Parts: sequence; structure tokens; C-alpha cells
Amino acid sequence: MGSVQSGKPFKRLMPLIWRPALQGTSFAPPWRLWKSPTCPVLGVSTIVPMPASPRLLSCKSAACRPVSRGNQAGFTLVEMLVASAIFIVGFVSVYGLFLTGVKYRSEADIITRSAVAASNVVNELRLGILPLEETEVGDGPGFRRYRDQPGLFYQIHQSQGLPNSAARKVSMRFVHLPIPQFEVSNDVVQRRFRRAGDPTEGPSIEDLVQRGIIMSYPAVIYPR
Repeated sequence: MGSVQSGKPFKRLMPLIWRPALQGTSFAPPWRLWKSPTCPVLGVSTIVPMPASPRLLSCKSAACRPVSRGNQAGFTLVEMLVASAIFIVGFVSVYGLFLTGVKYRSEADIITRSAVAASNVVNELRLGILPLEETEVGDGPGFRRYRDQPGLFYQIHQSQGLPNSAARKVSMRFVHLPIPQFEVSNDVVQRRFRRAGDPTEGPSIEDLVQRGIIMSYPAVIYPR
């Protein structure tokens, strides 16, 4: 009887445990090893191979093979949360840019309309169609609706004659108000554009000019 180191007991027991049908596959030899302090066959302390269950020995289908979880398709909850956060941040940024673009486009449209209206008002003042006096509404200055531009109101803020000349220096103001009235006072305009932190009566006309809400255009008129 050979010693433990020679490995002869393993060679005699291996064909009985590891079936030839499993040879050539990716399975390792299906036995467990346990150490017996007193082996009745060898009479020495040795390692005896123990067979695995018959089910493992006879299983040849792909369902018995171990499957790596790294090859499974799909997304984890963390990946879905990260993707949702990226989508929300991108959507909010694009929507903010869209609102900013709409605001600037509206302001550019108002400026363009005010410039066209200012040119037309200057021509009408020169032809005497409109009076050159300062615009008065009620008991104080105000704005009149410009009939050729719906929603646009104008005001002749200053009208001064130049020395030794028939020309007059005028300062016109334009504001966009989508209201049906023909005349509005300065008080109405100030209250309409009041913001948080402004006085109860609203910001002054000069503040509205600084904010770009009211457009101011100076001109020199030579009456015909």
C-alpha cells in the first residue's frame, strides 16, 4: 500500500467518482475532500475524496452552469436615479434658456416698434398732424395711444423752442401697454410696472426709463 504522498489511492478512486461524461467540460471534479484521522483501508491518516450529490454528477444542461451577474442586461436603481437627475438638470437648463430667449425677443420687438413709432411721430409733428406741446392727460403729464401701433403709447416729455430758430427740441417717450384706453396718466403707468420693493405709488418714470421699460427718444423738429 503506497503512502499518502504517492497519490495512488486518488488514482483508484477518481474514475469511480468523476464520471467520464463530465470530462471535457468546464466543471471541476465533483468531490469534496475531508480528512480522516484513522482510515480503515490505508491504516494511516490520509485525505479521502468524497463524491458530490448524484444530481450534480448527472446534470448536463445549461441551467446547471453558474451564470455571472455581470453579463445580465438591465439597469440598477442607482443608474436610473443618476440618469433621471441628469435629464431633469438638462431640461431645466434648456427651459430657462428658452424663457430667457422669449423675454429678450419680446423686448427687442418692443424696441423695434418704438423706434418705428418714434420716426413716424417725428414726421407727424413736422407736418403739424400732432401738436408739439407737452402731452397732458387730466391734471398732469401722461401718454396717448399711437393709432398706427396698437398697444403703443407715446408722450412728448419736453418741447422747447431753439433760440433764433423755428425749430423745437422735443423729448419723446414710448411705452407698450396692452390696454384699450386712449390716454393713460403717469400714475397708471407707474403702478402697472411696480415690482417688489418699489414704493406704493410705483417707480418713477425716470426709473422705468433706466430699466428699459419706457423708451426715450430726443429729436429736433423743424415745422413746415
